[in-house]
Amino acid sequence: MEDGRAGRTVPLVVDDRKELPEFRMTRLTYFTIESEPGLGGAGREEEKLWNLSNERFQVPFLLNSMSGVILGPVDGSGLFLTAASIEETFDRIEAQPSFYVDANDLWLPNFLFEKMPERGGVYRAGYPLFRQALYFRADMVDHDGFLDMCLELSAQLAYSEGETAAFQSWEAGQIEEAIKNYHDRPEMALKYREE
Repeated sequence: MEDGRAGRTVPLVVDDRKELPEFRMTRLTYFTIESEPGLGGAGREEEKLWNLSNERFQVPFLLNSMSGVILGPVDGSGLFLTAASIEETFDRIEAQPSFYVDANDLWLPNFLFEKMPERGGVYRAGYPLFRQALYFRADMVDHDGFLDMCLELSAQLAYSEGETAAFQSWEAGQIEEAIKNYHDRPEMALKYREE
């Protein structure tokens, strides 16, 4: 997948790994475009007409709310290979009045990973595997059934070295920016009290 042809795969960032006897799973984060009614100012959503179309039909509609999984950068290259491509994608989404980027999580069994995944590592999951993980997260499939499906779909998970470097660089930049903002605007820091 390093050649830029990500296709219908979802970038997943490793967050945590559990090695409990009854729960040997890795938690991964993915990003979504979200839209909620009422964001972006009064009346702006009502003015925007959207169209859903394919080769057989076209349906005009007004956007009420939406959630969509982000597959790649806005430049159409398929993979997030630089921190700038991540930043540009998120910025362009959030520049739209009613959209924002959100982070969500899901679990995949540890046996899908060739070696122990490190926090911040990025993997690409084929959509069928990703969908099964969403079903498991929503309690729509039981643990054993999910493990069986993951075994069947194990070839749909691949490490993405270039995206790992890009997301780690982007995350470091986010932390640096947060520290800078904290020092530049101490009045915005959360207050606490000792008990």
